[in-house]
Amino acid sequence: MACQINKNCTFESLRTNVLKHKSIMKKFIITVLAVIIASFAWAQKLQEKDVNAVIKGDFNTRFSETGAVKWSKDQNKIVAKFVKDEMNVEVMYENNAWQQTNWNFPTKYAPQSIKEYVGKNNAGFKLASIALVDKGMDRQYKVLITKKKLKQTLIFDLNGMFLRTDA
Repeated sequence: MACQINKNCTFESLRTNVLKHKSIMKKFIITVLAVIIASFAWAQKLQEKDVNAVIKGDFNTRFSETGAVKWSKDQNKIVAKFVKDEMNVEVMYENNAWQQTNWNFPTKYAPQSIKEYVGKNNAGFKLASIALVDKGMDRQYKVLITKKKLKQTLIFDLNGMFLRTDA
């Protein structure tokens, strides 16, 4: 039972009350600090004017008609995101150099060979997402499949041939 002001309280009940409030305050402060730290760990939004001219030049050469572009910074990486047709596109730069482009598109457009592979070799799993990952000479399909809470990432070549499962 909590001790209240203007009531007969024992030293022990007052001490217990103070300790309980200290514990709650300590948990609150730790939670607030964790949220602040986590907000810095995630990508930070960038204004286009803050993007390096080398990166902007490369981006404009690769993607001349993008519409609205959202820029962010995640540690050393600069990421540009935009929507083109039905695709969510992510372009990644590191050390002022292009690293890769992910073309995320609706699963209904997945190559038939990928749909067949998943149906035949992953019973009960469904296509959750698919992306064409372009790393220059290395281009692959990255496919996320799910079954209830289970998730797997499968990698296919451009012909839809299975290559491997990623962790």
